[in-house]
Amino acid sequence: MNITEPIFRQANLRPEALALAQDKLRLTYAQLARAIVATAAQFQARGIRKDDRVAVTMPSSPLHLIVVLALAYIGAVSVPRNRSMPMADQHTLLDVLDVKHLVCTAGLPAGFAANFKQPLIEVDANWFNQAPVANVAMAPGGARPFRLALSSGTTGVPKVMCWTHEQTHLFNGLMSSLIPSAASTRFGIFIGIATHIGLQHSLRYLLRGAAVIFPPNEGPKAFIAAINEHQIDVVVTSPATAARMIDSLLDQPDAKAPAAPLCPSLKYMGFGGSALTLKQRKAIRVWITPNLYSHYGSTEGGLMALAPPDMLLGDVTASGQCVPWVKVHAVDADGKKLAPGQVGRLAFKSSVFCTAYENNPKATANTFVNGWYVSGDNGSVDLAGVIRLTGRDDDLINLGGTKITPVDVESVLLNLPGVDDAAVCAVQLSEGGRGLLVAAVTSRAPIDESELLRLCRAELSPQMTPTHVLQIDRLPRNEGGKVDRKALAAKVLVERQVKAP
Repeated sequence: MNITEPIFRQANLRPEALALAQDKLRLTYAQLARAIVATAAQFQARGIRKDDRVAVTMPSSPLHLIVVLALAYIGAVSVPRNRSMPMADQHTLLDVLDVKHLVCTAGLPAGFAANFKQPLIEVDANWFNQAPVANVAMAPGGARPFRLALSSGTTGVPKVMCWTHEQTHLFNGLMSSLIPSAASTRFGIFIGIATHIGLQHSLRYLLRGAAVIFPPNEGPKAFIAAINEHQIDVVVTSPATAARMIDSLLDQPDAKAPAAPLCPSLKYMGFGGSALTLKQRKAIRVWITPNLYSHYGSTEGGLMALAPPDMLLGDVTASGQCVPWVKVHAVDADGKKLAPGQVGRLAFKSSVFCTAYENNPKATANTFVNGWYVSGDNGSVDLAGVIRLTGRDDDLINLGGTKITPVDVESVLLNLPGVDDAAVCAVQLSEGGRGLLVAAVTSRAPIDESELLRLCRAELSPQMTPTHVLQIDRLPRNEGGKVDRKALAAKVLVERQVKAP
């Protein structure tokens, strides 16, 4: 079955039901079905064919989602553009993936299209209202790919995974048994749909006839207004966006906690990509909604563990309980299964997981082992299936032979007075020189950096104590909410001119 087929069923059953909304734009299911076919016809007229790989670089919006659905409708495969990669690496990746076309709106960065060999197609929203230029048949779905998903790429060139129509239908069905999704649901997608989590959640609600609401472009305060205007009952967002939403409330002059949360319609607010601090979790429960859930997952397999509200506050070390359709255990360096509670690399297994990386046999062999997805995450799993993360292999900081797990330092920083958010990174001052461990923190008020450093020395071993604790305006994060440590190192070097102690 093609991934778009349920949308056309909804258009026949409930043509006037709301499908997509953003700002003043409203599309019913009948209008969405017409927009998909009209856009698919425009793509075919411009040379896009079944199995073509097509890069999409657009803001997160209903138009972006329609483009992805129109490509899937004619059997083409959409590929998101990773904006965090250097431009030359973006071009190389798209060439390696044999991308045939680039679909965009106006406003590409200078130089991006100049070196792109494939035809450029600028999407016009007026396509929605045009009759198809030719009869457009829906392509078969099943085991055919519809999407090449990218890993975050915060530690290098992103890995690429193929998601099929069939795999996505199966995953969405499993997810709906765990997270509310009915035709009456009003779903707010407050994370970019270029991310795997953003696209999968949007599709899940559309395929069930729900309304998918995109946030306005005015910023986090407008997000909260949109939740109340549309009576949104489910939101999925990134930790970075959730933090900005709560900051926009706490930073108001004379901010005072409300007698009741400001979004009473919100029955479920899920975040994934990285963790929110305990302070942020508590503030969201007071100011926005008590119904806060943490999603732990991967591009390779989607959601793998879920932490409900009581776990988020009562067991702050937990990343969530493994979902019913996934098996998990920790393994040692030789791949041997560890006993519950022991720390090792986390390995997962499920029928909905990807089984290989595109054009990367070495990473495939290291990651997909005997039917298991062996992740880069380190942690433990207890007898109840609760996962506790201790860090990532590619997050380890090696300073002169001393290996430091960032989370061990950051957990101390986050408990220091006045600190709202924190991360550490390695800063190289000279070619071949020994790196420095630098901590960056954010706070709503000026803080005494020397005092924070003194408190760190009291809590941490000399090898794990940062040489500097610096206050900055915001931690650089990718769209999924993970700290970009390379960007953080560059930021503290430029803005604070770090020097050797």
